[in-house]
Amino acid sequence: MELLLSPATDVASGKLQPPSAAPEASKSQSKCGRPSKSDQEVWTTSSTETLFTARYVNARDEFARARNHAQVGAAWILVATLVNKTEDTAYTVTQCKDKWALHRDDRNTTGNVSKAAAPPCLELMLEHWAPNPGMQNTSLLDATTDLDDAYTDSTSTSDDNSGSKRNKRKKTNGECVEEGLRALAEGVKVLGAAMQTKADSRSDTALSQGVIASLGRQEEALKQQTAAINELIRTLRGDK
Repeated sequence: MELLLSPATDVASGKLQPPSAAPEASKSQSKCGRPSKSDQEVWTTSSTETLFTARYVNARDEFARARNHAQVGAAWILVATLVNKTEDTAYTVTQCKDKWALHRDDRNTTGNVSKAAAPPCLELMLEHWAPNPGMQNTSLLDATTDLDDAYTDSTSTSDDNSGSKRNKRKKTNGECVEEGLRALAEGVKVLGAAMQTKADSRSDTALSQGVIASLGRQEEALKQQTAAINELIRTLRGDK
């Protein structure tokens, strides 16, 4: 009778050998934690459309009723579940949030955000003001000016003159008018003297004398007007 030996029996010694170790089984589960980028699902056009449909149509009421972070997180879990069920994928909640945020930031480049309306009467303003100097979109200041040095100089100057400025009294309207009339009278005198000098070398002395006489009468009228204004100022002040 032929002796049947099992594969684990040593033919020479006839002793049973321990069974060889089985090959290492492949890991059925990956490590806990966030999956690597190579294992993540890749977004496609269809899955992106499904994501936004789930976010703004299916789960719109959940986001509208959310009042805290927990409710918002539950709404995003619903969005990820709907996307995975529809597309037969395994997107995570973080992937859905990142994809949604990326498209939200790119709205300006896609033209979804409306441009600001132009101010009223812009064309009329440009028609009347744009050709004038100083109305173009160019800077009218020198960019090379050191603002810090200018501020330091102005501060030191203001500190030096602060004592004298405090003692100065603000001029009244009457005093301003009086100074203006006095300056006008001085100007008339200078003009009359200049015309008198030129008239000496000309033949039309009669015309020059008439002009000088007219200027003299105007000067006298200005003096009388100045005196009347001074009297009015003293009356308003209550001076005796």
